[in-house]
Amino acid sequence: MRALWMVLPVMLMGCAGMPAPEPQGASLSADVLTVKLSDGTRCTADWRAAGGQGQMDGCAVPLTYSVAEVANPNVLRQLWVQLTEALGADGLAPPMADVVLTGDDGRTWRYVSPPPVQ
Repeated sequence: MRALWMVLPVMLMGCAGMPAPEPQGASLSADVLTVKLSDGTRCTADWRAAGGQGQMDGCAVPLTYSVAEVANPNVLRQLWVQLTEALGADGLAPPMADVVLTGDDGRTWRYVSPPPVQ
């Protein structure tokens, strides 16, 4: 019993020091923005219906987002999108956009869609 009282404060200190999850990546489809957090959870937002700005749904931490689509992507990208749409593969080519996430503490994270090839 005495050992339990000695271990309990150490366990409580370990829980108190856990940092809040942070964004680790963002992916964009034609309508949905999905953000992966450092604790493995995912949150989503219907960015197109919201006009490109809003609050993420289902996040453990409050995040606002802003999606800025690239108005005139390069010619090869335009041809690729037209080809996939002509073949009936809508949604195969995610929109080109800059995604900015902002936490309630003012920190920002920036992502591009689609992610760059490495």
